[in-house]
Amino acid sequence: MKQEYSDWVCAPAAKLDVTAQEAAEARQVQLTKPPGALGQLETIAIRLAGLQGCVCPTSADYANSGDT
Repeated sequence: MKQEYSDWVCAPAAKLDVTAQEAAEARQVQLTKPPGALGQLETIAIRLAGLQGCVCPTSADYANSGDT
């Protein structure tokens, strides 16, 4: 398992998906909430969208995956 972790850490970072990031930013504007109401969470969601290449990024559920 430690080898898998080090492989992940040493792997080159993927390029940002600018299209997904822009779409996520546009989606934030469409949500039923005042713009900026979630503060840094909105910025993080937009960055994650670019990293994951999807408009609605997800987080891994390591606590329930049995890999901990």
